[in-house]
Amino acid sequence: MLDLIALVRRSVERVGALPSPRAVSLAFNEPASRLLVRADAAGLSQVVDNLLENAIRYSPPGGRIAVDLELNGGRPAFVVSDTGPGIPTPEREWVFERFYRGAEGRSAGPGTGLGLAIVAELAERWGGKVELLEGPGTRIRASFPAPVTDSSPRPYPS
Repeated sequence: MLDLIALVRRSVERVGALPSPRAVSLAFNEPASRLLVRADAAGLSQVVDNLLENAIRYSPPGGRIAVDLELNGGRPAFVVSDTGPGIPTPEREWVFERFYRGAEGRSAGPGTGLGLAIVAELAERWGGKVELLEGPGTRIRASFPAPVTDSSPRPYPS
């Protein structure tokens, strides 16, 4: 099991330490309680890094990015929010498809349109999901099933 808070904190610190010509601010808001997930550390780091890098890419100079950790319906989750232009309504259903790049994506410079598709596929590998939330800006939540622990109730065999 992985400590989701520690993993996300490391990604925020790593990405936040990179030089940014856009001078965006990065806020990390963690809950008081632990959030554990069953996932691969390298893959989950890739999910967090990709969402942070996208938020930086699409935020205006001086923009703000927030990373919030939460329990969403009993599922450990994190939300990456930015103050960028957001994703237009007609494009929202396509953003997790491989090779899809909307108008904002094409105007932001080179890219393959694979980033969010990979994020979604990795999350699904561990029983999680990635969803686009309502703005302002772009808000993406990645949530994962709560891991079964030794103290979790188990059904009796029949």
